[in-house]
Formats: sequence, structure tokens, C-alpha cells
Amino acid sequence: MTFSLMSRISLSALHRFAALAAMVLAFTVATAATAQVGPQLNGRQPTSYVRPSASEALWNAQDMLVDQSIARLPERAPDRPNIYAVAIAPLGTQTLFSREAKVALQALALNYGGTAKAGVLLSNLTDDHMQAPLATQQNVVHVLRAIGRRTRPAPDDVVIVYLTSHGGPDAALQSELPRSLPILAISANSMAIALEDAQIRRRVIIISACFAASWIPRLANDDTIIIAAAAADRTSFGCADDRPLTYFGEAFLTGPFAQGASLADSFESARKTVTQWEQAEKLLPSLPQAYVGTNMQAFWQMTLRLGLKAAPVPKSAAARKVAARR
Repeated sequence: MTFSLMSRISLSALHRFAALAAMVLAFTVATAATAQVGPQLNGRQPTSYVRPSASEALWNAQDMLVDQSIARLPERAPDRPNIYAVAIAPLGTQTLFSREAKVALQALALNYGGTAKAGVLLSNLTDDHMQAPLATQQNVVHVLRAIGRRTRPAPDDVVIVYLTSHGGPDAALQSELPRSLPILAISANSMAIALEDAQIRRRVIIISACFAASWIPRLANDDTIIIAAAAADRTSFGCADDRPLTYFGEAFLTGPFAQGASLADSFESARKTVTQWEQAEKLLPSLPQAYVGTNMQAFWQMTLRLGLKAAPVPKSAAARKVAARR
């Protein structure tokens, strides 16, 4: 009787142990199947992101898409500083941000020409899949490394990065694939690490997002310009898909900047325009901010190619109605 009871107890414990072991094994396999480890950056923790099993071909194509984007960059001019343009739209559930990123690349190409004529787009929007690299931390690292290899022998070259999405006070952008699949957020920290890893010295970072100035402390240095659509504790506006661009994106990209004005004049004009729109709609002011490093003052004030036509801005029927109301 005692032996039989003990046997039943032992068997029951064994079954529970086996079930627990199976659960642990299943979790381990599932975790391994859905995470991809990114590069080690200067001794920091490697990056990782969710990898949907149904999109294996898309993930496998990322290296090729990055290589194609870099291959489209024109040869650098040896007799002057060269400008490289990168636009990042990490929220794949809205068309607005991909649209704004593309308009930003058009405007940068018109103003700077040369190597900026073929800027690099990173986007998570479904329509951009297999056309441009995904906007993941890992792809940002790979793109900036490739550009960094070009800029290292030319210390006066400048890399301009335009980022557009919803933002948070934690200096991170909302980053998702379609179907609301989350990935590691593009953030001030991940951007700083990628720029440092690529050894890119002179850079302009433009953040079209809420709380954008929260990026300034992590990225600011003597060789950096940071343009932020909103103060660190304020939201920005115009983030609906029925608009052609966000408020700040529209004011900055289609204002004097589209005609070749300096970054300084373009920012000041955009700041005033956004303020007027917000006052008209009785919104809490977003207070766009700018930080200009000591070594970037000349670039900040440099007048670009005057007289150029503005980059075309797509306008949906809904967007035209919004513009008419404003």
C-alpha cells in the first residue's frame, strides 16, 4: 500500500516535470524562431526585433535591399563636401509617414544635388516592402555604416537623416510593421549608437514627431544640427492619413526650404507657420526646437540653390478638403 501510493506520487511528479520541460522547450524554440540578433555595437547589447514567420522572404531580402539602396548613390565629388540623405519612416500602419519621408528625400535632392540625388529610404509601410529596406535598428546601422565608409576619408561631408513617425517623451519613435507587429523602436539612443558605429562626424538630424526635442540631449555635439518638430514635453500635429504631410513636415519641406533657403531660414519660417496654424485651431503650441553645434554654424546659415521649383507634394481628395478648411 505504501509502495503503491509512493509510486503514484512519483509518477505524478514525473508527469508534471515532463509537462514543464515541454513548455520550456516550446518557449525556447518559439523565441529563437521570432528573434533576429543584430550587430554588436561598440561592446553594447546586440539589437533584436520580431521576425514574423510568414514574411521570411521579406526578411531574407533586407541585405539585398540595403545594398541596392547604397549602390544607387552617385559617386562623390572630390572637390567639395558631399551631402548624403536618409529618410526613415518606422510606422508601417500609416501611409502619411512614408509619404513625408519620400517628400523629404525629394526636397533634399533638389537642394543639395550630387550624392543627395539618390537618398536612402527606410520604411515599414507595406507598399514599400521589397522596394526599400525596412526601418529597423539593424538596417539603420547597415545603411549608415555604408555611408560612413564614404564619408570617413572626407571629414567635411554631411549626412542628413529625416525621421517621421509618432514620437514619445522617451526619445523614441513608434515603430511597427503592418498588422501592428512591433519591432525595437528607432530612438535617439539607437540613432546615436548607429552614427558613432559608422564614424559619421557631421550630421543633420530632423525629427518630425511629437516630443522630438527629447532627442537633443543624446545626439547633440559640436558637429551636429538637430531640428525637432516639437519641444521635449509637447506634441506636434497633423499626423492623420488624410493629410499630405504633418504640420511641421508641410511647413518645413514645402516652405522656403523648397526654394533653396538655408536651414536657419527654413526652420524659422516653419516655426512661425506652425505656430500660426496652431493658434488658429487653438492648439497647445508644439514649440519646434533647433540645436546647432559650434562647427555646423556655417552649414546652418548656408543658402542653397535658389530658384528651384518645390518638390511635388501628393494631395489626396481628403487632404485637399483639410487644406481648404485651414
